[in-house]
Amino acid sequence: MRDCAYVNSSDGTTAIHVAADGKLSAGAKLTQTGFKANWESLKANEQSGLLAGYESLGSTIAVADVSKGCKNPVFLANLRIPSSALGESLGHSGNFNPDGTIYYPTSLFTLDVSAVDLKDPKKPVVIAHDFAGLPSHDLFIGKGGTRAYMASAKDLGQPGDPKQVGSVAIMDTSEIEARKPEAKATLVKLITWEDGNATQSPIAVTYRGKDHLIISDELGSGSCGDPTNPIWGYARILDISDERDPKTVALVRTEAQHPDFCDSPAQAEPGAVGFGVGTHYCNVDRLDDPRVLACGNWAAGLRVYDIRNPWQPKELAYYSIKSEEAAGRPQIVVDKREIWFATTPGAFYVVKIRAGTPLDEILAGP
Repeated sequence: MRDCAYVNSSDGTTAIHVAADGKLSAGAKLTQTGFKANWESLKANEQSGLLAGYESLGSTIAVADVSKGCKNPVFLANLRIPSSALGESLGHSGNFNPDGTIYYPTSLFTLDVSAVDLKDPKKPVVIAHDFAGLPSHDLFIGKGGTRAYMASAKDLGQPGDPKQVGSVAIMDTSEIEARKPEAKATLVKLITWEDGNATQSPIAVTYRGKDHLIISDELGSGSCGDPTNPIWGYARILDISDERDPKTVALVRTEAQHPDFCDSPAQAEPGAVGFGVGTHYCNVDRLDDPRVLACGNWAAGLRVYDIRNPWQPKELAYYSIKSEEAAGRPQIVVDKREIWFATTPGAFYVVKIRAGTPLDEILAGP
């Protein structure tokens, strides 16, 4: 799996092989329902060798075995997610537990979350549909599968809505991980902040054994008329070692995302889908004592930060593409000194980290 990337589009999910010299070649394409236009749900798990996607604006998830590489993905099953109290589930995102045996699909518009048991991936089964009534835009499953970090745990709103905030819910998913009958997730803590909106991408990490959360907002909560709130979203680092008393450690943002520069040309760039220079998906080089954070900042391209000191993140590098938006989840391939990411037109990029640069030296270190 390490030499493969999976990129979805309206007609299916394509496996892309990345050779040692950086050359790309398209492999097989999965065209089953759930592998077409699955928005932010397409995730792979190295431990189980599974790939899953959730039909955008539909109710079907798809599962494939990708353990044998790009040339031989094997479709395994489809499963329809049952309707919630708000109506038919409409797929948008999802993620695996650490060992890849449970997939958590999330529905953006009906604001419900489910858990699908994939111990037998040819026969997926919904084992939970109760998450304390809280929605989730996207989520990260950590601590051996016993915690879900659910982004946008308060309803999504419009930019400038004074009631809209950034949010993440820490959920205890122990019952689901243990496959208890009628398993449900329980709320540990709902965290909110006033300078965010459409919270997107949580990543649970540790610093010196202490639990932290890196999480981004697609949108800001204000406008250029309100200097206390940004118009575009950015990432932040939270100390959640005390789950019931989390603390903001740092904001991870570029100058263009700062409220003081709201009238700058960079801030004014709307982007093709209206997210401007906001932060979408981020990823780290490793979950324990991470050193590098890479983020897709829509119209601002790929942005890379030094996060060895979580209290003082520093921007290290960027890669911009004209007329495209960096929206896909970046993958930092440490041994190859590469970062992989996809853009909204469906393009896939492999960018090389130059030898001898600060970013290269950080990745070469402990």
